[in-house]
Amino acid sequence: MSPMSFLVVDEDEDIGPAIQTIIQDTGNNAQLETDAHAALERLTSHECPYQGLFLDTNINSLTAFLLSLREKNTRIPITLIDTNDVFLESQRREFGITTYIEKPFSSLDIQLAVNEMQKVVLENK
Repeated sequence: MSPMSFLVVDEDEDIGPAIQTIIQDTGNNAQLETDAHAALERLTSHECPYQGLFLDTNINSLTAFLLSLREKNTRIPITLIDTNDVFLESQRREFGITTYIEKPFSSLDIQLAVNEMQKVVLENK
């Protein structure tokens, strides 16, 4: 399988770059966005280059962000990264969350999420 492109949306100066590096270490491409509004613009553009999204629950207006994604019919696989179990299982299904990672996470957690999102992309082709 050819490399996929992921967008990492995380406002934390340490966590976001770490996730980005782990994804790149799997042989895939990853870009980091620290601003949720700018990330949403990238994801909903006509030429969205991303096949997967890693999203931290600490971003500003998380629910509005997810609603905007779904409203624009963006069906990108999403891995939600959470510290306080902010989203219940039913909410994860409602917003189409593909995978869920709890902080603190390991490199293996990110790698497994990448693998799961790759499966989803292949199934939806």
